Amino acid sequence: MVNLAHRIFDNLHLKDYTTFKPDQKYTFYMGKGNNYLLVQSLIKRRYWWTIEDDPKKANFVWTQLKLNYFYQY
Repeated sequence: MVNLAHRIFDNLHLKDYTTFKPDQKYTFYMGKGNNYLLVQSLIKRRYWWTIEDDPKKANFVWTQLKLNYFYQY
């Protein structure tokens, strides 16, 4: 909208959507604290996300605590 208001027209650079894998499942680890039940219920609604018990194997880690070893993964 801003570009249109200032009469700036750029070509859209669309991503290569051939790399999208609809069958791919992502995993998440949910740590305790900071409304984890709310976040967990929202992510569980996405069929492509599954709960993982091991944070080392998860694609997404949610935790309230600042644990340095989580950042190293």
